[in-house]
Amino acid sequence: MKNNEILKLLSKIKELKSVRLPSSINFSLEMKCLSVILSDATGNMQENKSAFEGWIICFKSWLPGEIDKVELEWTPSMDNKKIEHYNRFLFRVLKFQKMYNWFSVSKKNISEVQSFSHIIQRPDLVMNYPGSLKQSSISENKIEDKIESIFVTDPQKLLKTRFNLETLNQQLPAGVFTEKKSAETRLFTGQKSAIDLWGLNADEFSIFELKYKNIRVGIISELLFYLYLMDAVFINGGIQYPGKAKEAKVRDFDKLYDKKFKKLNGYFLIDKLHPFIGDNAIKLINDGLKNLGNISVQKLYYNYDPVIKSLSWR
Repeated sequence: MKNNEILKLLSKIKELKSVRLPSSINFSLEMKCLSVILSDATGNMQENKSAFEGWIICFKSWLPGEIDKVELEWTPSMDNKKIEHYNRFLFRVLKFQKMYNWFSVSKKNISEVQSFSHIIQRPDLVMNYPGSLKQSSISENKIEDKIESIFVTDPQKLLKTRFNLETLNQQLPAGVFTEKKSAETRLFTGQKSAIDLWGLNADEFSIFELKYKNIRVGIISELLFYLYLMDAVFINGGIQYPGKAKEAKVRDFDKLYDKKFKKLNGYFLIDKLHPFIGDNAIKLINDGLKNLGNISVQKLYYNYDPVIKSLSWR
């Protein structure tokens, strides 16, 4: 059963009549094993062609009786200019393997994952940190950026009040380096990669992946990736902030540096969500995250009024 046949199977489900599969991923379903073959393992993880976690979780959540196992295959990247993208991809694969015992990697790709597993276990991995106030950028005219800032400055304090947050801020960098922060030591791409919104209280750290009129399945891949990183920094260890980071005083980072938390929360902060991401997908994500630690995700719907530029909960 290939893409078109699988799509016909999904279309029999009332909620999924309008769902489309990405043409850049080859899916096949035989003997209750879903095979997922990526044509581009170095793409942006929020895009359809690269968001393997999102598609796999959604398939498994809607077709539990038809899918017992999932196998991922891809063409290795030979482009040195994309090595940081590829490293990030391999990190995601490693973490996804730890989440689900029904997920595996094709034999042709196992050696790459094993080799990278030694790199990610290095004791000298460090995380990027804010070096300046949030700057306007070429993306600042996007409504998502504006909504993000409104949540931080919102006089109603919607997020802070709802989750009893002591601190709420935005754009927490998500770049990883070896030994020190520099262009030469960058392990993952991350110059513009950042967590949209983050907040903390005494023993919990919360991150929010914000979308506005953007319903791509890749939101799952993005949020999972950021949760993996924050878990490695603040809960289970493996990545740390460099010593110089303690001097950073912008975007409330001084309240975050050198913290440890007992619980990590992830939120899909959305006005709409892809129909493929149903309640069973959220449950499946949380079932997998239990294998990593005290981590969970939730959906969080908001309304945005573009006329008066105000926010409210749905």
